[in-house]
Amino acid sequence: MGINDNPEITETSELADQAGQTAESQQLEQLKQERDSLQDRLLRKQAEFENYKKRVERERSEFIQYASAELMKELLHALDSFDMAIHKGGGSSNNPGYDIELGTGSWRINVADGTTIAGAAFTSTPLLGEWVHLAAVRDAATGQLIAYTNGVRRMAVAGPTGSISGMAGLRFGLAGANNHPFQGRLDDVRIYDRALSADEIAALHAGR
Repeated sequence: MGINDNPEITETSELADQAGQTAESQQLEQLKQERDSLQDRLLRKQAEFENYKKRVERERSEFIQYASAELMKELLHALDSFDMAIHKGGGSSNNPGYDIELGTGSWRINVADGTTIAGAAFTSTPLLGEWVHLAAVRDAATGQLIAYTNGVRRMAVAGPTGSISGMAGLRFGLAGANNHPFQGRLDDVRIYDRALSADEIAALHAGR
């Protein structure tokens, strides 16, 4: 009639069901642990990435500030940078004498009498990588100061008349205690005790 009165078969079946449930529970617990581990790793990676972004932004900001500071230094250096070809005072109105400054901007000669200063430009931009003949003429009676470049008159200005003698010594290639050293070469420097004419300046440039 299909009836099984054997109790061992039923007990075996119940044991198999319990074993299957235990295996599933263990597998589920293992999956939960793996999930928790992955979530923990994800949170750590997110925190690391946030810290990385903050560090990159901070370094970027510091770099911009440093670059800006360096740029400002370069600009200020360029604005205030010059080589002293000849110096015998003349750098300011209260420093009698004269100097020739070859700057990153204009090249010029300055003369001062202790009260007034005047300057004439040889050129508005540097002439680099070549020999350049510069000449400056000052007429003490009229105060006229003329700058010549390669034998050609470039600028004439009205300056102080009379004596511009001062206490500064004559220096070539620097001013004072090794200030503004000349970054180049000087050759055939001449200082006259009279005002040369334009023809004489042209002849000097031509090597005559």
